[in-house]
Amino acid sequence: MATDAEMKIDYAVVLKHLQEELDGMDERRQALLASIAAMKRLVGDDQEQAFPPAQDSPVRMPPIPPRFFLGMTPTEAYRQLMQRWPGHYRPPQIADLFMAGGMETAHRTTLIQSIHSVLKRERNRAAAEERKRTENVLPMARVR
Repeated sequence: MATDAEMKIDYAVVLKHLQEELDGMDERRQALLASIAAMKRLVGDDQEQAFPPAQDSPVRMPPIPPRFFLGMTPTEAYRQLMQRWPGHYRPPQIADLFMAGGMETAHRTTLIQSIHSVLKRERNRAAAEERKRTENVLPMARVR
């Protein structure tokens, strides 16, 4: 019988992989709860307005009013989402929130691709603003 050393199993890597898998399931559960709550509001079932958080999940999906994102582009919707419900959402979660808020899309996959583009542009915009702010501060620091 082979020992653990002979089999070269890195239990830390296995543990990390299992934790990532579980985290993904928690996040998907949150997205599904958000979608279910939105559908209940659309059909008139007002019993559940809040989204119960998954255990040990840092992400809480906000309750999005029906038709809130209707007619918005992904960029406009993302900015509204971050302004009203700031948080660290993953693209599939953002897509679920947009769809729960009435954003019209032919395919969820296309929406997720658009969200990835929006996130990249927003990161670049934030980095440029930070560089500009830093450049404005540094010349002042040199003058004495």
